[in-house]
Amino acid sequence: MAPKTPEGYVRQLGREIRPLEARIARELYEPLLNAFAQIRAVLSLLPDDGLSRRLQYQQLRPSIEAALVPLNDNLAATLALEIWGFQSRARQLAAQWLGDAELENEAPAALMQRVRYLRFTLSAYFERRSPSQFMREILRLVDRAVERGILEGTPTAEVLQRVLPEAMRGPRRSLVIRKGTVVNAVRARIDAAVAAALWQTYTGQAERVWARPLAAEEGRATVMWEWSAVLDPRTCPICAPLDGQRRARLADFPVLPQVHPNCRCVVLPVKP
Repeated sequence: MAPKTPEGYVRQLGREIRPLEARIARELYEPLLNAFAQIRAVLSLLPDDGLSRRLQYQQLRPSIEAALVPLNDNLAATLALEIWGFQSRARQLAAQWLGDAELENEAPAALMQRVRYLRFTLSAYFERRSPSQFMREILRLVDRAVERGILEGTPTAEVLQRVLPEAMRGPRRSLVIRKGTVVNAVRARIDAAVAAALWQTYTGQAERVWARPLAAEEGRATVMWEWSAVLDPRTCPICAPLDGQRRARLADFPVLPQVHPNCRCVVLPVKP
């Protein structure tokens, strides 16, 4: 079977990522809400006023950190599992597009090296050394919200609304995620971590699959990579100038595909 086009393979790989991101986000919604429900319960013990309010918050902080442990571990485990599954799917797609059945079961050294590096960076981000980098970022967001409330003399109930708000849903009050709250900012960080992990895997797989066939076809040692944007009135000012630009390596671009929500760009391998 003759190899199909790199453009089709890369775009198909991109289409595989988008629903995967959405599914991971759904899986992590409940652990995120559970963690912040515990944080909310801890913060509810903070008095509304008093000179010792800041000191009392510091005494509550270890309990807030403990509430983040299940979220941290759940996200790390989910990413490791999904990245491995995505690699397998990417190899299956490559075998289909290239007409090379052996590629599906191949584990090339270059790809495995990139996988090990990716796992190392994820491990460093989520490693719980009281606390992990991921947990520290969340704690800073909570600290800022509480500190602002203390400085402004805001009642604890209002501080809780800034962290994880409650709202009426039918006959009872329920916890919700709203724009401008701490829990929403954390959800955005989780989405960014998921996207970065998946797109780094995408980059390694695209380079692995197409660099050698195209180079062999041309009798050259390299393949160029070209940014392809959808140019229409919806194209953003970040992506439009990148359209048509070429780099020696996919990773040489200043940003990866999906540079913002709903980005429609891909980076395609082309003959030099």
